Amino acid sequence: MVRLSKLLILLFSILLWIQSPHITKANELIMNPDRSIKFETIVKASGGGYRYRTVGFYIHKEPSLTLKPNELTKKGKIMIGDYDTECDDDRTGTQIKFTCTFKASDVENALDQALLGENVSGDKIYASAIFKISNASGNFLDSNTKYFYNYSQILSALPNGIRWPDQVQQDLKEYYNQYLPIIGSEAYTVAIEKGRKFNGNLSSGILQGPTKLIPNETQKVPMTDLFKIGKPFNATFQDNLTINGTQYEIVSSYVTSKNKNWRKEAIISWPNPITTNRNPTVDVMDTYVVAEYKKKLDVDIPDPSGECTDPTPRGRVNGQDMLPSSTGSILEDTPHNPRDFDAVQGIPSSEYLVASTETKNYLFENTFVEMVGECNYKVPVTQEYTLKWDDGGGTGSDGTPLPPNPQTEDGSFTAEMEVKREYSYWMIEKLGVYGIDHAEMSNYALPGGTVTLFPQNYSSPSVDAMNTWKYTPPEVKEAEKPIKKVVDGGRSKPSPPTAANVNLQSYAEKAVGKVKVNNDSLTFNGSVIMDGSEKEEKGATPSTIPPPNLIQVLREDNLQIEYYKANHVGESNGTIYYSQLVYDFDGDEDQEYPIERINRVTVHTPVVNYAKVLDDDNRPFDQRMVTNRSIPVVILDREFTVKLDEYGEHSDKPGYKHPFTKYTEAKRVRFPFGVFDGAQYIEENTWIYIDVGTAEKKFKMPTWIDEDKYTIETEVIAINAEMTEINKGNGCQTEKNSDLANHCAKRTMDVDVVGRLFGFRIWDIGDFRYEDVFRTQKGQAAHASFYYVSGGRNENRVNTDLWDQPQRMLPVRPGSHPTYAMNVPHNGYTYLFDFKTIGNVWNVGEGIGITPTFWFVPQKGGTAQQVNLYYDASGASNKMIQVGSDVDKKMYSRVYKLADPFRNINTAELQRSAEYEYNFIWTPLERAKTPWVKFYQQYLTRQLQISDQGYNNEVLGYRSRTIIGPQPPTGSNVTQERAERSVQHWYGEYNLPVAPYILPTGTSVLDLAKQYGGALTGKEKEFMKNGYIIVNFKINTLREKNGKITELLGYQGEIANMWEIEGQVESSSDIYGNSFKYQWGDHILFESDYSVRNDYQGAGH
Repeated sequence: MVRLSKLLILLFSILLWIQSPHITKANELIMNPDRSIKFETIVKASGGGYRYRTVGFYIHKEPSLTLKPNELTKKGKIMIGDYDTECDDDRTGTQIKFTCTFKASDVENALDQALLGENVSGDKIYASAIFKISNASGNFLDSNTKYFYNYSQILSALPNGIRWPDQVQQDLKEYYNQYLPIIGSEAYTVAIEKGRKFNGNLSSGILQGPTKLIPNETQKVPMTDLFKIGKPFNATFQDNLTINGTQYEIVSSYVTSKNKNWRKEAIISWPNPITTNRNPTVDVMDTYVVAEYKKKLDVDIPDPSGECTDPTPRGRVNGQDMLPSSTGSILEDTPHNPRDFDAVQGIPSSEYLVASTETKNYLFENTFVEMVGECNYKVPVTQEYTLKWDDGGGTGSDGTPLPPNPQTEDGSFTAEMEVKREYSYWMIEKLGVYGIDHAEMSNYALPGGTVTLFPQNYSSPSVDAMNTWKYTPPEVKEAEKPIKKVVDGGRSKPSPPTAANVNLQSYAEKAVGKVKVNNDSLTFNGSVIMDGSEKEEKGATPSTIPPPNLIQVLREDNLQIEYYKANHVGESNGTIYYSQLVYDFDGDEDQEYPIERINRVTVHTPVVNYAKVLDDDNRPFDQRMVTNRSIPVVILDREFTVKLDEYGEHSDKPGYKHPFTKYTEAKRVRFPFGVFDGAQYIEENTWIYIDVGTAEKKFKMPTWIDEDKYTIETEVIAINAEMTEINKGNGCQTEKNSDLANHCAKRTMDVDVVGRLFGFRIWDIGDFRYEDVFRTQKGQAAHASFYYVSGGRNENRVNTDLWDQPQRMLPVRPGSHPTYAMNVPHNGYTYLFDFKTIGNVWNVGEGIGITPTFWFVPQKGGTAQQVNLYYDASGASNKMIQVGSDVDKKMYSRVYKLADPFRNINTAELQRSAEYEYNFIWTPLERAKTPWVKFYQQYLTRQLQISDQGYNNEVLGYRSRTIIGPQPPTGSNVTQERAERSVQHWYGEYNLPVAPYILPTGTSVLDLAKQYGGALTGKEKEFMKNGYIIVNFKINTLREKNGKITELLGYQGEIANMWEIEGQVESSSDIYGNSFKYQWGDHILFESDYSVRNDYQGAGH
């Protein structure tokens, strides 16, 4: 079955008046074996009003009751009168039988117009009626234009709501979808001369046929000699024919039909064997298989001959861009770094770099060659001619006119004409296209020293190159015969024409086609560079490959410089790699080029060292009499702070701003003396590490370090330092490693190590009124552990347990006695005191100097006034001796026994001090002369002179102290004797002269005596009475060297005032409200008018 794409309308010239619309039998269409169509309908006559008339049919493939008019094809409508239709009627009673027959030729013409050249296969075709309606008067509804094509239309066709009777409605359906069998089609073979066109009516040029084919049984339509439409049939031809003595040979065969408008289809040319054995499909119209034959010439005319020369190069076109112009950079990767560095000037190790390369997106080189050649042919051209002449006429010998004697002679000649066909095409001689593959860059700073950069968001150029070049020799056929040439010789026979006097070249030229050529094919990024399609004679000239552009697709960031890489200025180099994208065109291999102008990278890991010992901790405790404020001071047995942070100026390079914590591997300090780090003792000259990020660290000075000037070393070590070299003392630079060769910043600090003088106490007073204060029982030596302290704080300004007991703080004054509020000692009584020192005050030539001064304050209070004291000694001439005078220095000396039981010094303390003196101060010779036991007995009983300069001076030498230093740290190199001797406990005593005379400082006794007749009794008004004598001590550590004594430390030094630090009372009031003010060093008040003499003799002077 061949699909029907159109509705085919066949309108038959039928005019059927139905007086009664009651049809008893549906109209019927029958196709006869001769392919004519018979139409028959029977109607029953009866009266009525509206009538319908069958005016035609339309043909369709699928059954339908709803076909719309606009779905019909106009072409194919054949209205009444278009056909020569034979119709008759047979009236029997009330029935009328109409029969119409359409000729086969008319049917074919109608189908031809309706099918429009389409194949129709099978035999399932339907026909449906087309109606017009008239009223009782015989007038058509809507004049002559109203046609009804489908069942729905006809049912609703009557006006004013009139309906067809039910039976009529039922019968009307019989007019639709009537089966119309198409019987079949005929098939023919035809043999014609080549050059003739068969159109069904061709008479001249037909060699055989048309010859009708008879189908076999399987194809035959029942009872006919027709073929079934859409079925194949077989048609055969001879390859050679002889017609009327002329030989013909087959050239081609094809299929056609009237339905195809006689166009050639399915053309097959000889020598394809199918040419003579065809099996086409039967069309709805008669089908013709046509064979074309040409004459076999009697003369053996040679075939055209020739050959093409091999092509040779005519010219070359070169193109290339093989210089990538690659440049690179290795720079700071700012997004990944904490600061904006400049990798050229400097970037620390552990920071990040970014490497990038700018290069061309591709490289190329090409050589295109134009190849040229020619094809030369000899084409035989046969010229037929007729020689014409008339040698008759004239007059005979008798003068009688002779008749004409026209003569002709046919002939021909064949000349081989030379035809040349030049050709040219382009081929790819060399082609290389190179896409970016990767790049490699090297620099000391890169991880591992190198980095490979792969392109990102990059597509290499699309290249499609093929060897498609070729040339196809021209098609050469037999030359057409020129028009026969007639040569009229007049009265004589002319000479036959030759190739020289006829134009045969044009016929030869027409016989030779043009050379077909193909270039090689090359497309680049979708653009055609070389067109490889077939052209005639000359291939298209190739265009040029577009130049590449510089792009940046090679980039790698987050490249961390290994932290351990030493400072270094590293030069850079790199290579860019391009890979070949095209093969088999003699291109070079993969390419590589150096990357130019890559910057150097300077690895410079910064550290700074602006270490210092914080002076604030210890300067207020510097008790030196002459201090050095230019360098820090550290105090024995006190903490001090070393500040060693990562801050400070390094350089003006971008990004080199503090802090430099990130780049610091270690910080360390080395003391030339031992220190305590917490509870741990660290030997001198040991590197002590301070955690990176920790700005300050506290240490504590031991007691046994010699007082002196020392140099402390510090180092800040970069993360990329080689510790082996650093430990050798190499690679460090002062304060900052601004030179690349250095990976460490060092700094030294001079410090003064200073001792201490502190803890002054009065812990016994000889006045019997204080016996119950200091003794456990009267008359007993045992001490009650009661003492008066210099203040309520210790030597480090830390409150002690006595902080809230000012009664026990110096000076001893009215109110100090626990029981008697107004008691102060009477003058002349001895009082015992002690204090401690730390440092170098333990050896021979080292000791304590005490210088008293005296002040007078009335009992009613007020401002104290400095005074001179005078005393009487035995002998008439020893009156009014001024304390501090030369006479005083000769007259009075002070001795005491250190181990006096009344001092209550701990036996172990005495023994340890004696052992040190014996073993480390005495010489071996001295020890050899005096054994230990004897020495110790002498030690416990010996009398020590502590003053030979009168009342105005007291010196405590090394024998007046004990050693009470701590035990050395376990496992340290500190010896026990060094540790023990480092803290000294000093014991002293003092008393005023008994019943002294008191005069303001600056009073001349001689001048005063002159006022009173040359003698003074002490009762003169100028002598001060009814008050208190205040004793003030100036206490210093002393060192004798080369006969010169130097004051080193003072209880009140140039900076530190231990009286103030420890909290000496500065003012007080007695029970009567009398107010007293005190100076630093005031430590005891005595009654001015009462002395020991009053207590024992009942009188004063």
